[in-house]
Amino acid sequence: MKLSLSIHARRMMALVAGQSLVILVAGAIYFRGAGLLPFAYGVLIALAANCVKAYLVGRTAEKMEAGQCGPGAYSGQFFIRVALTGLVLVLAARSVHINFFGAVAGIVTWHPATHMLRYFIERDNAKLEKEADA
Repeated sequence: MKLSLSIHARRMMALVAGQSLVILVAGAIYFRGAGLLPFAYGVLIALAANCVKAYLVGRTAEKMEAGQCGPGAYSGQFFIRVALTGLVLVLAARSVHINFFGAVAGIVTWHPATHMLRYFIERDNAKLEKEADA
């Protein structure tokens, strides 16, 4: 199975990774020492979940554009993403070695990244329209 990512999925993963890096730096300043490790594990497991969610959204969007799936495909995929988020949060809550707040901070990066992605898409579309008019 070939893993192909759309440009938007790659950009989304980069945005989430950048925000997670900022959270890790803030955690390093706050925790200082061995307390950083569980926090970092929480952020990293949430980062992995967000990357999987970006892949799922990109794959579903490509299939919908190609007309290969029905109208309920996005709803079903949405429930898979919510279940993945819930799984990460339950895992962080039940594990001693994963900081729950690190996982929450990592999961929360998804929402600002979606707004930033929308901004980048609109900026790119405006640039393409300006080039087409010229």
